[in-house]
Amino acid sequence: MANIMNTNKENRPLNDPTFLASIVRSPDEGPNYQPNWRWLTVQKYLAEIESSAESSADRSKKLELILDREKEEVVRQTLQFHCGVLGDGEAPVKYALLCAQDATTAGAIMAMVVAKASIERIAIEMGTQPGKIEFFEKLYFDVRPYLGNRFLLRKICFGNGGHRWLKVAFLRGWAGVEEIVLQRLPNGPRNLSHTVSVLLGRAQAHQFELEASNAPESEKDLQLLLSVSQANAKFPFLQDTIEENPVPETEASKGVAELTPVGRERVAAFLRMILDEAKKKERAARAQSERNAAHSESGIETELPPQSGA
Repeated sequence: MANIMNTNKENRPLNDPTFLASIVRSPDEGPNYQPNWRWLTVQKYLAEIESSAESSADRSKKLELILDREKEEVVRQTLQFHCGVLGDGEAPVKYALLCAQDATTAGAIMAMVVAKASIERIAIEMGTQPGKIEFFEKLYFDVRPYLGNRFLLRKICFGNGGHRWLKVAFLRGWAGVEEIVLQRLPNGPRNLSHTVSVLLGRAQAHQFELEASNAPESEKDLQLLLSVSQANAKFPFLQDTIEENPVPETEASKGVAELTPVGRERVAAFLRMILDEAKKKERAARAQSERNAAHSESGIETELPPQSGA
């Protein structure tokens, strides 16, 4: 995971004057797009400042010149933070940098992005604010605009700097993230279903890796196919039915989750009462409509004539 955030594919020194020009800022510019291009740009600027400045005044002047020509806001804020001149608004930058130092945290956020979770949902899972998650994404893992570009996303998730969680998210979406990354399993008796699910996912990924490596066909493929077909009937039924594009939790849903069991039951009873009343009204309206239709077909007036002498 460190590779995907902190290195460049060309392995050129960051103070190489041609390096900045080689940083691809969007897939449209070239096939060697790296989602951490903003962080690579910051590193290049920092190396440029340190190599050409002999005093604090020189470094400040160099920073001003860089900020004059660099318009990308996340790059500007991160560079200013490292130079100690950002001031207010440093919390998202600091959060992103700390997450990058924790491979598990960074991997979890990236996997949820690949699984198309919203920024708000990721913030809930990580226990932070959406703005901080958004800053991390833009600085280290700028793939949200390209989630529909399947081949590009595959290159990123299965590349040398990729993490197993990224592969899970790519192949199985949010269902895989729920099971593997968040380990959110349903309550109930223990069984082999989830163990088999994990192993099947790893076996599937292995087969995709073989195909991608252009491995030639062999008799071993037939032997594996025979073994799998014989064992398939013994596997428990597994299907990813978890919602692919999770909806962020609302204040109302979080409020219900914080209630005691008795409180939740009272809310449920109140909702059942409202639903039952609505169903009664719907049935009454339907019955009245059917009676009106029957009266109309038989020629019977549905409204009583006015009484004489009223």
